[in-house]
This record gives sequence, C-alpha cells and structure tokens, in this order.
Amino acid sequence: MEETELSAEIGRELWSRDFELDTADGMVHQQERYFLVNLTAIALAVRNISSEPIQEHRWWTLSELRATAEVVYPEGLAGAISDIVENRVDREDPR
Repeated sequence: MEETELSAEIGRELWSRDFELDTADGMVHQQERYFLVNLTAIALAVRNISSEPIQEHRWWTLSELRATAEVVYPEGLAGAISDIVENRVDREDPR
C-alpha cells in the first residue's frame, strides 16, 4: 500500500532479509519482508504515495526480470521468484 496505493490481501511471507545500509544520514539497519499477494487484475495502475523518490513503477514478467540489464532490488529477485513459482520453494534470502 505504501509504495503502490494498492489494496490487497497479504498472503504468506516468502522471505526476509536484514542488512546494514550506509546512507548520507549514517548507517541504517534495513529489515525487508517479502509477501505473496494475489491480485484480481494483471495490470493495475500504481502510484507512489511514499516520501521516497521513486520515479517509476511497472509490472514485470518473470522472463523480463531474468533478461533485464536494469538494476532491480533485491538482488537475485528473478531467481527467488523462479524458485517460488516454478519449484514451490520458500526462500529465507533471495541472494
């Protein structure tokens, strides 16, 4: 909801990761949790409503994620999603 303004039922947690991030304001302990969300429409419009300087949202197919040269976070996202979708594997950390 925070970054997309979408309202959907949150499913099971797929994986989480914790790490330290060096920002202009100092070190930050980052905690990320990733959840399965089922949407009723494939191409829902999204809009950034957070204070973060997000410039663009878009939907990616798994094959697009695998093939892109763009930077996508978290690193290893395509592989983690592949494991979950194709092999039904739960992941602790996508890296």
